[in-house]
Amino acid sequence: MSFSKEHSDFSFYRFFMLWEPENLRYEDLNKGYYNGSEIPSLISRICRQIVNSGEDIDVEMLCEKINLPKTETLDLLREPQFWEIMNLHKEGKMREMFEAFTVYNKRNAVYGASHWHSEVLKIAERHMNGQETWRFIYFFRDWRYENLMDADWKEETDNNGNTYKPLAVKAAKKCYEYLKESHPRDAELVSWLDSLYNVLIERAKKDEWILRQRAIIYTWQQQYDLAINVYKSLLLEMSEKYYVWSELADCIQDSNELKIALLSKALLVERNEDFLGSIHLTLADLLIKEELTSEALCELNIYKKFHENTSRKYQEYIERVDISVIPPNNNKLLYNRYATIAEEYAFSEIEAKEVTLVDRWEKDGKTYCTLTNGVDVIFQVNVKRFPFLTNAIFGSVFRVKCHVDKEEKQIQTSCFSWNKTKVTEAKYIPLCMHKSETRLWMGLPQKFGYVEYLNEEKKILHIVTQDSQQIFQAFKEKWGTISKGDFVSFREYTIIKKNENKVVIANVEKVNKETALPNFNSGIVVVDDINIQKKLFHYTFGQGKIGGIVFFNDTDLRPEVGQCLKIFYCVTKDRKGEKRPIVLNVEETAEINTSAIKTIQGHLELKYKNGSWDDSPDFAFIGDYYVHHSVLCEYNITKDCYVTADVIYAGQGKWKVIKIHQ
Repeated sequence: MSFSKEHSDFSFYRFFMLWEPENLRYEDLNKGYYNGSEIPSLISRICRQIVNSGEDIDVEMLCEKINLPKTETLDLLREPQFWEIMNLHKEGKMREMFEAFTVYNKRNAVYGASHWHSEVLKIAERHMNGQETWRFIYFFRDWRYENLMDADWKEETDNNGNTYKPLAVKAAKKCYEYLKESHPRDAELVSWLDSLYNVLIERAKKDEWILRQRAIIYTWQQQYDLAINVYKSLLLEMSEKYYVWSELADCIQDSNELKIALLSKALLVERNEDFLGSIHLTLADLLIKEELTSEALCELNIYKKFHENTSRKYQEYIERVDISVIPPNNNKLLYNRYATIAEEYAFSEIEAKEVTLVDRWEKDGKTYCTLTNGVDVIFQVNVKRFPFLTNAIFGSVFRVKCHVDKEEKQIQTSCFSWNKTKVTEAKYIPLCMHKSETRLWMGLPQKFGYVEYLNEEKKILHIVTQDSQQIFQAFKEKWGTISKGDFVSFREYTIIKKNENKVVIANVEKVNKETALPNFNSGIVVVDDINIQKKLFHYTFGQGKIGGIVFFNDTDLRPEVGQCLKIFYCVTKDRKGEKRPIVLNVEETAEINTSAIKTIQGHLELKYKNGSWDDSPDFAFIGDYYVHHSVLCEYNITKDCYVTADVIYAGQGKWKVIKIHQ
């Protein structure tokens, strides 16, 4: 190595290849340490010497012969070239630096990715700026974006915690910005950038700006259908951004009406006139072509009002209109009329749903509204998005198209378990909204309830819904004819308060019993006891379910034990939190509840309390089924025998015999 530095005619590279790189020892291939200081490996010094000599070398063969991973060998060859470029920049030798970048690509781009290859791209992106920006797109093209490493697609964080976009994104954007300002654009470079953005869309973190640039690149190639699809997807999350509507209008080639609609929508969503000058002019031109003279003149007047230095286009358009026409003060009516066309076009594949305004509140000086369909759609929105919500009446119904943003989350199944389960949360983003002709509150599901109690002192109505939800509804005045025991209909929705779902009702109205009953739960029960003194009977649903009582005053029926009845009911909770059924109606039925009553056969065995067989039996068992003394007396059974019997569920997992077939 020392000899080659003193004798320029000596080829160190050829000598090294003849010497055979495979002869390098382990210590020659790795860094050394002496007195705590790091000593560069012999192979790193060899590679630096080969690079500095400027000789043409066979990189593939060299990588094959050196006993290191290929990327490590490449980096040993590329790092000296990186520092050579850095030193040229430090010395202010800009022309030589740009020449060094070109030479670097010729020597290295074909051999693939490595750490120092990406580092060279970083300094190219940093130093090729200003008047030299044009150089970068050619350098990056020759550098080959296929050589980007996984790390180049990740955000970078410096020592101060500042986060920067991935190298791949910065490099692509720099190329895009250059071509955006180039006129005319090089078709070959546009095609190359198009292929780069295809990779960018797949690899980069979700970024609306990358998608927008992707669409604009399509328009450069007159691939308008592809651009339109991208803009439509962008509008799902950026429908409040005027420039997306405006750029979508640029893609429309065969309909002035649709272009007017999209530009009208852009003007509705953006109020800062500093951004809208070109849109007013473009819209004025379209309106002139459609012979909407007064509206076109209005657009030109708005442009002139906010732009002191009028453009050449303004002068051209003002000469095409009859200025004697009296224009409107603004074009809001036009915008609103055409905006519906724009929304239908942009969101044509989304089904409209009806939602109801249920809440409005202030936060940080802004007004928000909650709208829901009472089933699966609920969202909050700033009234700035839809100003007509500011004074809308609660219960007003609107037709809305929403984008559903679904996100998978893992939640812990319980506080006693580390297990987690995946859940999908749906976030509804309103895209467009219009007033519906549906009457107040009629957009929410209709439900029915039973008035359990009316607290006039506290002005609270206690309602148990058809789904057995307890609702405590405050009221300001008496509920007219509504009283305890009545049936009511209402509109229902659910809100989240303190991380819990809360059922809310509105538009409460009294209804007749016949209308409400079919909406409540019903079931077949069996009468298992009758108390004549208390004037009631007890019923059971069967094993695993709660039973209840019915007072004689609440029904004309006087059933027998073992008789099946059909009841309509709801379930409430008492002050202790225990469930209690409320029977709303009882009727006879021919249906049988086999969970509560059944017929058995078996050997009946008499039992005596005092152990004496001389007296009459006190009770009996048929297997595990209990037979009461009164049943034995009723059927005059005095000895063990084989019988057929009807048994009824008696609670706590036990059954009792109510009838024996002779």
